[in-house]
Amino acid sequence: MSFALGGKTVFPYNQRVFWCRDESLLKPNLRPHNFIVYVSYDVLYCVSFIVPAFVILIGELMFWLFSTKPRKTVLANCRECKVHLFVRRLLRFISVFMFGMLIVFIFTQTIKLMTGFQRPYFLTLCQPNFNSFCQAPYEVAPYPSPYAACLNQDENELRVASLSFPSLHAALSSFAAIFTSCYIHYMVSLRGAPLLRPFLIFGFLGMCMIASFAPVQGYKNHWVDVWFGWLLGGITAIYLCHNVLCFQELYSLVEVEETMVPQERISPFFSWFRLPRVHAKEPAYSVYGEDTIQQLPTSDSGTQLRNRTESRPRDNQRTYEVTTTTESFQRTIVPPQSGISNLNNLNLNY
Repeated sequence: MSFALGGKTVFPYNQRVFWCRDESLLKPNLRPHNFIVYVSYDVLYCVSFIVPAFVILIGELMFWLFSTKPRKTVLANCRECKVHLFVRRLLRFISVFMFGMLIVFIFTQTIKLMTGFQRPYFLTLCQPNFNSFCQAPYEVAPYPSPYAACLNQDENELRVASLSFPSLHAALSSFAAIFTSCYIHYMVSLRGAPLLRPFLIFGFLGMCMIASFAPVQGYKNHWVDVWFGWLLGGITAIYLCHNVLCFQELYSLVEVEETMVPQERISPFFSWFRLPRVHAKEPAYSVYGEDTIQQLPTSDSGTQLRNRTESRPRDNQRTYEVTTTTESFQRTIVPPQSGISNLNNLNLNY
């Protein structure tokens, strides 16, 4: 789509009505050899696409070789397919950068086709016909075919001269410079060379300014075109760097328990499609206890016999009534001490 938008005759553009004596459109149509600094579209594409990708490649290589941070390995859908840290970060950063460049290119070309603002040299190229169309008192090109008032009817030249806003040089160069500067700011940190990071950042910003101002000094763009191009490229780069990417790896400490509870293996089908399950509650127990004291035999006078050899010790038996959610039953538990005392009494009597 970006290639089609950059074509010459694929999509129609807006032919904007112009004033035949507009001084802002009467600038000279300079050739490349007349420029003080000329940045062609081929140079713009090569520098904007290749230089940041090369910087990211060098940065990730240095990070992989000299970083002391722990390495993370990502499993891609299978345990055997492991993606190395260097490959994963390199593909992620370069792919997001290329995606941002294409987005900026598509937005810029779409706005150009929809607005159709003329370049500063448009009237010099157009050569308005004041005898037939641009007549007093308005001297305005006719609508709906304003370009019929031009003596120069070269469609390709008129198309290029009508796509000034916003500046493609400013949009692409600003995105590439800010994206690369953010990467350098997060990744380059040398204590022995504290000025290396600002030197690289200001170097890329300087290249962006040269690429943006070159069309202005050659009367190919207006100042408004450059400002809006910077705004479009800068906002896109900041958004992708801050909200989408994180150039630094995040590490978290995970405490591993000594005794790991084995987890139930769940089928992939149930992990993808959640089905309702019924869980039975554990039975609840309610225990009620009471003491049963065995009374001693009484005499004729109604007093209890206290003979050590014939009297039985107090039997601390406890009867429990256990009630559950399903059944109810009674259970009598004899303490172990009572059983031993009964055996001793039997031995003495023998």
